[in-house]
Amino acid sequence: MALPTFLQTARNRPRFVQGLTFAAALLAPPLYAGPQSDCESVLAAARLGPTRVSVVVRDLSTGAAVVEINPDAPRVPASNMKLITTAAALDRLGPDFRFRTRLQEVPTPTDLRDDGGSGVSLRVLGDGDPGFGDPTLLATAGRDVRELVELWTAAAATRLAAQGHTGYDRLLIDDRVMDQEWTHPAWPQDQLNYYYCAQVAGLNFHENLMSVVPTPAKEKGATPAIAVFPRFRGLDTTNRAKTGDSDVFDIRRRPGGNRFSFNGTVRRKPSAPYRITVHDPPLFFASYFRDELRRAGVAVGPAVRVAHDAPANTPAVTLHTVRTTLAGVLDRTNQDSQNMFAEAIFKRLGHELTGEPGSFAHGAAAIRTFLRDRLSTRTGLTGVVVSDGSGMSPHNRVTARVFVSLLTELHADPALGPVFAASLAHGGYSGSLRRRRAKLRTLTSNVYAKSGYLGKSADYASSLSGYLVAPDGRAWAFSFLFNGFRPPLSNSTIKQAQNDMLAALDKSLVKTPAPRR
Repeated sequence: MALPTFLQTARNRPRFVQGLTFAAALLAPPLYAGPQSDCESVLAAARLGPTRVSVVVRDLSTGAAVVEINPDAPRVPASNMKLITTAAALDRLGPDFRFRTRLQEVPTPTDLRDDGGSGVSLRVLGDGDPGFGDPTLLATAGRDVRELVELWTAAAATRLAAQGHTGYDRLLIDDRVMDQEWTHPAWPQDQLNYYYCAQVAGLNFHENLMSVVPTPAKEKGATPAIAVFPRFRGLDTTNRAKTGDSDVFDIRRRPGGNRFSFNGTVRRKPSAPYRITVHDPPLFFASYFRDELRRAGVAVGPAVRVAHDAPANTPAVTLHTVRTTLAGVLDRTNQDSQNMFAEAIFKRLGHELTGEPGSFAHGAAAIRTFLRDRLSTRTGLTGVVVSDGSGMSPHNRVTARVFVSLLTELHADPALGPVFAASLAHGGYSGSLRRRRAKLRTLTSNVYAKSGYLGKSADYASSLSGYLVAPDGRAWAFSFLFNGFRPPLSNSTIKQAQNDMLAALDKSLVKTPAPRR
């Protein structure tokens, strides 16, 4: 039985799609006088000091500029970079694209054959799918990650029995769709163990993270029980944690490998697992899957990564395919601001452009090509710098005008626009904007947008770009980019200014629109 494909999620889709008409916007002179001064007043009242601010707001029914404050100044976009990455994926891969991760039976390569072997091996053929084994996407399909792996072990066992083989010679991992530069060199080196710096590969599994759940012992000072997933024989862990009066549990992983140590104290079992990145995700998955195969009675030899120069057209029998819709991946990327998903898309676009293993350099070339080809106006493109796909790199630069131009182009596209819009967080209700509930739920209009934040590695950057949608269907594209704010100013202060600008726009554009000239 094949695993059902992941359906497009509909958490914010009906309200947004019904409230927008995806028609081409016409260029026109500005129609409003109030919104510009309203936004300037909000920024002045926020007392942002030396913070560098860019704001662009455009009427999507006419193309009229509503607000422009430093529209062409290149800014660090933070996670707003994901808007460009996901838009490029829709345009270049297509809204019906599906990632495919395949389990196959193949002849054992000549150089890996042993006397007495079966002559056949299992191969996992990666497609760069960031959603393979992702708990959130699996839940939308009514599955969980263990059930997925059970499907694969059962498929291998059934095939083995049918062919009468005693076992498989090797577990071949083919991740050649992408290169093996797992992390971007500009990412903060002291944070590479954190979930938001998960490595990206041609074969990804379980967000490329290990989940850890400590449970305190009955006696203070005793060693707590530690449950981890994925777990397999040979997993190198050391438990130095103790049961105590506080929860200061800590997980460490040595750079360049998968040796984990658990430290600190545990008072109570956490409501959600701790998470830590794993090194070399394809081979980490291979260790786990090989162990599960052996538990299911499927004999299999060592796991081996397929060499980049190995023949690509090896005869193969596909035992099972996991398909992940692009729409589902976009939801995770934009609503949940999932960095690894964005980087997998980024590198996959690089592969699509060049035919070579996807890399950060190829991904950057693909994004630059997309922007040049897609945007009807190239104003501001000379200031764009593409470093990565998630916005984690502080070297990215984008202007507010480019963001609004891209949002306008997608709004006018009846095929891509609804899928893209549905991937955005709904202000006050879903995704990364759920916590802005108190402010954004008071608006007459709805906000569908992507937020972003980078700390001091980028001299501090905060962003919010998306759509403001009135109950009658009128809509505006906006981009708010803030760079260079410093303590005592915090991201909370910047987000409040963003919320206040949306409230001012809601009042001047939606509740009491100015008369048209």
